[in-house]
Amino acid sequence: MLFTDGKLRDLEKFMCLPKYPNRKGGGRYSSAYHYTRNDCKCMNCLHWKKKQGCSQRVCPYIQERIDCGACSFDEILHTVFIDVYDKKFRKRLNHYVWESKTMNVKFRNDEHKTLFFNSIENKYKTNNAFVSAFYLMTADIFLWKQVCMKVGLKEISFDKIRLRKSTPEAYALYCAAKDLYLGTEHFSMNDLTDNEVVPNKVFELICNAIAIRRFGIGVLNCN
Repeated sequence: MLFTDGKLRDLEKFMCLPKYPNRKGGGRYSSAYHYTRNDCKCMNCLHWKKKQGCSQRVCPYIQERIDCGACSFDEILHTVFIDVYDKKFRKRLNHYVWESKTMNVKFRNDEHKTLFFNSIENKYKTNNAFVSAFYLMTADIFLWKQVCMKVGLKEISFDKIRLRKSTPEAYALYCAAKDLYLGTEHFSMNDLTDNEVVPNKVFELICNAIAIRRFGIGVLNCN
């Protein structure tokens, strides 16, 4: 319904248009603009207070900051697990976050990093569940050799995988990958707080994979 006449009528029609025009086939228009690190500096944010710092419990623009590499890795970890209050888990996580500030902890070793990026090339990187499971299974070369033939461009056929003679660590990585991809529950909170069930390095890799599952592959580019 329009309420004006004359020259103002065209202006009113324009103002009544939806904020985000629809493309053919539906869907919301998205800007092609890519944020830079300078755009995502906290001091440029409306939620930043000069004396108190950020006024938000969780950064509302953390995804944009991750995508352009402007977010710190320890902030990502804190954000992912902000609603987990188990004391044993928090203690283990806080130790890992402290390590992440001084050490490169995003991969198990250089072989893991090389295998992950080489193997995921030309695959479906926008599916966070797929990438997080992929990340865990490439952390163990012998595990990867057993599962790689069941990993396609967009999906993982867990129902066709049969592990043979895997180590306890490899099996833990496999179960965690399956949980993140399929939503199964092989691991409980008690398992993640037990050093014998989940060794430290496996715990760190699982935390990284959970961050990938939530925010995407961009977390691996953050320092």
